[in-house]
Amino acid sequence: MINTVGTEAMATLANKTRQALDEAATEIAQTTPRGGLFAMLALLSKPEAQRSLAFLLAFSEKFQRGVARA
Repeated sequence: MINTVGTEAMATLANKTRQALDEAATEIAQTTPRGGLFAMLALLSKPEAQRSLAFLLAFSEKFQRGVARA
């Protein structure tokens, strides 16, 4: 792997992140959307969805603060 990110650990993290994003995008593209408010509420009742949303909100907050400082 070509390392343009600084360290091998950072390159590995970047690669794993890209792979996870690719896999998630492929998985979502193959699913049939379930629309409506009740489908969303049913999804939000799952603990894994709650943890995922909490992670995304925390990550976006940290990322936004980092971008604002740069």
